[in-house]
Amino acid sequence: MYRVVLAASALLFNQQIAVAVDYQQGIDVSHWQGSINWTAVKNAGIKFTFAKATEGVDFVDVNFHQYMAGATAAGVPIGPYHFARLNSGETIPTDAIDEANDFVDTIQSYYNSSAMIMRPVLDFEQIPNDPVSPSVKAYVSKWIRDFSGVVQSRLGFRPIVYTCCGYQTSTYLEPDIAQHDLWIVKLTGGDTFVPSSEPTASTMGIWSDWKFWQWSHTGNVGGISPVDRDAFEGTMEQLAAFMPTYHAGDFNRSGTVDAADYVYWRKTMGQTVNMGTAADGNLNGIVDIDDYRVWRTNYGTAYNVGLANTISSTAIVPEADGRLMGILAFAGAMAVYRTGRRLL
Repeated sequence: MYRVVLAASALLFNQQIAVAVDYQQGIDVSHWQGSINWTAVKNAGIKFTFAKATEGVDFVDVNFHQYMAGATAAGVPIGPYHFARLNSGETIPTDAIDEANDFVDTIQSYYNSSAMIMRPVLDFEQIPNDPVSPSVKAYVSKWIRDFSGVVQSRLGFRPIVYTCCGYQTSTYLEPDIAQHDLWIVKLTGGDTFVPSSEPTASTMGIWSDWKFWQWSHTGNVGGISPVDRDAFEGTMEQLAAFMPTYHAGDFNRSGTVDAADYVYWRKTMGQTVNMGTAADGNLNGIVDIDDYRVWRTNYGTAYNVGLANTISSTAIVPEADGRLMGILAFAGAMAVYRTGRRLL
């Protein structure tokens, strides 16, 4: 009897874990999608998107800046991707560096904003047309390292790598490329999201897990059809780790999570805002009591202004009680008074 109860408990526990798995749905777009109603996209439940920014050298997608402006205005997190042209062979040794600099020149200003901007992506689909030495794998891997090095040097973080299937992830990439987060293509053959069809080890090749999964090329979202469909496994706060412009707890964007952010949270309580902006720390689009948890967890953290690179996080804030609330409110008010600025 004891063993039966134990087994039943284990089964129930596993079922609870399965139910707890969360997925955030997204899309990726380029000029082929034409005009996009981003409010309709948001209302369709899309929580993130990637948009084509550049391809090769000296090519910017005609709709890129329009998509960035429209998505951020509607409150849909969006990030740029670069379509890599690895077909120059060895005739242009700086090809990867040139493409990366062109890409960063196009996207850099977005990472100095307070909008929810996703990490940039390197779209690797094409292999060189010309013979390369010592091997295609060595050439492609070095190309990606060179491209990634420029992005990391100029922006402060590596690009995500988008690629397809087992033959590309194993045949053309050396193991160290798996240091990059993976956005993998594995089509489910329909327009219905099926979590059980997620990418397997044979699909991921050198990677042990995926961060983003492109599961359809024929989606219909907010009037856009066809459009690529994507998924992220995790909560919105986990997805926020891929948004360098998201400063957890730094609601007033001062660069430090401090008492003034608490005051800002209290003053804007109950407001509906674009996801992750204002004092929406948990990215649910509403300034609510749970945002206090985000502030408290990150209290004392300092950020580089404009980017999400953490400088330090050493302060410890105790559990909230009435006295602490009062002290923090007073400290925040004094901070505002001293700087002569009002918190909006």
